[in-house]
Amino acid sequence: MMAPFSTAEQKHLAAYSGRRFSRQEAKSVWERVLDHKWHLSERLGRDVGFRVAASDFVENFYPPGTSESNPNKRPRIPFKVFSQYDFFAAINED
Repeated sequence: MMAPFSTAEQKHLAAYSGRRFSRQEAKSVWERVLDHKWHLSERLGRDVGFRVAASDFVENFYPPGTSESNPNKRPRIPFKVFSQYDFFAAINED
């Protein structure tokens, strides 16, 4: 069983991705999500927001089964994480 969240990165990544990460893993994933956010925003021509970038990164690019708290299960992203704005920011209407 994992200890309670000790860093802001752990807390936010768990809320936005549905997965828990160790302190070291959260720091690494946080940096990768920030980079992913920049790339998504550039490609779509607008700021996609950290929530969208985190959920997209963990769902599509972060290898499943690497988080020590969830080794055999793909993450489930709680829908309540998304506000109306973030939900529509994830849709490319071009």
